[in-house]
Parts: sequence; structure tokens; C-alpha cells
Amino acid sequence: LVAEADRAGTSLARVVPGETFELLRVEADRTVWRERRPDAPERSAPPGRFQATNAATAVAAVRLLADRGFPVAEEAIAQGLAAARLPGRVERMPTARGVPRILLDGAHNPQKVGALATDLDRLLPRAEGGRRLLVLGVVEAKAHAAVAAVIAPRVDAIVVTSPSVLGKPGLPADA
Repeated sequence: LVAEADRAGTSLARVVPGETFELLRVEADRTVWRERRPDAPERSAPPGRFQATNAATAVAAVRLLADRGFPVAEEAIAQGLAAARLPGRVERMPTARGVPRILLDGAHNPQKVGALATDLDRLLPRAEGGRRLLVLGVVEAKAHAAVAAVIAPRVDAIVVTSPSVLGKPGLPADA
């Protein structure tokens, strides 16, 4: 990547947890992080530590724009981050009183499922004596065994289904 950036005559911005930004905490409804620069404010991202990396990457891109003569006001950065969301990625579904909490996530490869699994206890805590149930459907082209292996230790039961995704055959549930 560094060599390609040099060939293209551009710079490369690295975004590295613990180096260019710090993850402060993961909560059920947000992730709090801060750039590693003097007087950087705490910022919120959607829930999940990977969302802090996404947000820090967006801010790094904005900082590069400013370096190239396209400044973006800090207030606009804050507003953009506050409005950011990824539908279907660590999305809490509304439920009625007494109905179990539901977390929808469209993670579709072992890395994305691993990112979800890392924070699952914070994102979807078990109620006293409660169980965590996973409904899992995988399309044929994905590494279903690896996906299941990553998430299975974090749940109490799995209901397997064959998803219906436009243009992508679903893996049969029995597979």
C-alpha cells in the first residue's frame, strides 16, 4: 500500500487503534473513542469497537481533505459522526416490554463475525438467568463453518436457517 501510494504520488494515512486513536469504552448503544492528539474530544461511534475504527478512518479522511485545502469544521465532523449508522450492523431492534432484546447484524464473514463476537457481552448482555439465542443464515459463497466457529462460543443456542438473498443462493440449513 505504501509503495502504491508513492507511485500514485499521494500520501497514505494510517488509522491504528492505540496508535492514532484510542478506544475508551464500548457500551450497549455506542462506542466512545478519541483521536490521539492534544486536546482531542471524546467522540461517539455506533456500538462495536470496529465502529470506532470506521469513525477514526472517516475523521482521518476529513483531516487529509483539510490538508489539501478543503477544511471541514469540527462541528460538522461531530454532527456527521453523531448521525452515522450502518443499517443491519449491530442494530438494536425495537421490542415491547417483556420481549427479549434483539440485535440484528449482517456480518457475513469470519472477520466481521469475530468483531461482533468480541463485543457481544457488552452489546447484548444476558439478563439474569437469560440465554443468548442466535438465528444464523449464510449464503453459499461464505465460509459458513468458520463463521459458526467464531460465534458459537458466545451464544447458548443456534437456530440455523437458509437465507433468501437476491442473487445469492442461501446455504441449506442442514449444511
